Amino acid sequence: MLRKITRFFLGLLLVLMILPYFIPISTSNELPDLPYPNSRFFSSSDNVKIHYRVVAPETIKGKVLLVHGLAASTFSYRNNVDALVDDGYLVVAIDLPAFGYSDRRRGLKHTQVNRAKWLWELLDVVDESLSEDGPWSVIRWGRRRSWR
Repeated sequence: MLRKITRFFLGLLLVLMILPYFIPISTSNELPDLPYPNSRFFSSSDNVKIHYRVVAPETIKGKVLLVHGLAASTFSYRNNVDALVDDGYLVVAIDLPAFGYSDRRRGLKHTQVNRAKWLWELLDVVDESLSEDGPWSVIRWGRRRSWR
């Protein structure tokens, strides 16, 4: 009898542990208009809405693009931005599509070619708004995203 009661409660516990995974959770695809004071958005040539943040020093001595890794966002670099800006770097941090505040549409092609295209388009947009010309340095978090 004790064995049957133990099995029953263990089975009930197992069902209760698994049950939450079968309950659908509604997620919103709507994003705030301006999540941070230094937030900006642009639409890529293939109409992908991309969120990025720009922090500029008084005098720019270089430009840095911060690219996050898997399951991260511009928030991941919050502790690095001030040091870079204090050293005179213009800092641009991007939320890659499907992360942070960028486009979360299903069906986006997350290929290396598309990611590279989105990054180049972002750099072109930022460069158009600057009077300074010069190369970009890329700081990445996640080997594969920026390497190619």
